[in-house]
Amino acid sequence: MNKSKKSIFIVTASVFALALLLLFFIFVSKKSVVAFYGLNSREEKGIISAISKIDSDGFNSKKIKYITFNPEISLETQVKKTKPAVLFSTSGASLSSLLSSAKGINVEQEISSSFSNLSSSMQGLIVSSSKKDRTVLKSIPVLSNNYEIDINMKFYREQGIKSISTWSDIENFAKKSMNSYGAGVFVDFANNDSTLDFFGAVEEALSGRQIYSKAIKILNEMAETKDFSGEKTLQRLLDEKCFSNTIKMLSNWYKENLFTPGTFNASTEDFSGFLANGKVSVAFMTLSVHRNIPRNVIENYASIYVPSMIPSSSRKFTAPSVCLVPLKNTKITSQIVKQSLTETTQKDMAAFTGLAPVLTKCDTQDRQADDARYWIASTNSPFSGLSKDTNLSAKQKNLLAKSLISAIRE
Repeated sequence: MNKSKKSIFIVTASVFALALLLLFFIFVSKKSVVAFYGLNSREEKGIISAISKIDSDGFNSKKIKYITFNPEISLETQVKKTKPAVLFSTSGASLSSLLSSAKGINVEQEISSSFSNLSSSMQGLIVSSSKKDRTVLKSIPVLSNNYEIDINMKFYREQGIKSISTWSDIENFAKKSMNSYGAGVFVDFANNDSTLDFFGAVEEALSGRQIYSKAIKILNEMAETKDFSGEKTLQRLLDEKCFSNTIKMLSNWYKENLFTPGTFNASTEDFSGFLANGKVSVAFMTLSVHRNIPRNVIENYASIYVPSMIPSSSRKFTAPSVCLVPLKNTKITSQIVKQSLTETTQKDMAAFTGLAPVLTKCDTQDRQADDARYWIASTNSPFSGLSKDTNLSAKQKNLLAKSLISAIRE
């Protein structure tokens, strides 16, 4: 090949490469980024499926790029780096920290007027402000999880029990089940977050939301100390009247041998195996965990909410929510916000994720989701769970979880 032909070839190839690069930026770089934080894979896929079904003028789900944030890295850091248009995040301290500096977006009256379609407990999670004739939205819940108690219905029927609605009922049922079937109470104690959420849900039920909130304040203060100690942190909580009722009750359960053998080494992934072997009478889990257990196993259990002597009007359940956070004031952002609050998309989101919708009037896929929505609606805006409501690091959570477990096994 002579020099002139070689030069022509190089120029042609360069032009072709530049054209491809230009097409890439035209068709790929214009995609809006939707990010997920703190959700499991089923929930992420469910939301993506629901968004792909949105039928709105000018809305094209193919122009969306989905990414998953690392739960071990600061949410604020990842948002600043990737600058997503929309974020779907679990509620809690990390999200609250992000929202403290978020600008939000202006939403039209049609959207802001739809806020009243959420239950009052869910409306309390909306972060927005009014400026003259417009509403600025920072965050709104679109789905709700819930911390539940699952009862083995085979044992329940065979024992002829009429109802389980108090902690005494749960304890008596657990005793009879252990004596008759060798089946006990199951908690995935090997998971630090699950351990903290379990203790937190029980503490709210036994001691009240004020004590729970007090514990969160103490834990956030302790999280800032050097040489964090699980034992010292627990001792301070106990000194300030936090978790004493919970530890007293659970210690009694341990002494009575009511926990399922192996539960203190069980992870979240072990739920299916433990429940399937018939050695669990009572299980504590979230709705999202419930959804990942095979139907032929979980159908043998019935869910109840965490009981309390405190009136429901004064309670705050442990029910982490999935919140939609609009971060860029774009057309596609407004469309996702608007459609996520319609009955059609709410129904799809709930069905695809297995979680509960936030609208008061919206069909649910089953009684499980409907019950969760009803239970949460009958109380105040929920807590997100001890693991999410605090600023504890993963290492600090591990130390605290170990100390809590040691306290009930002494």
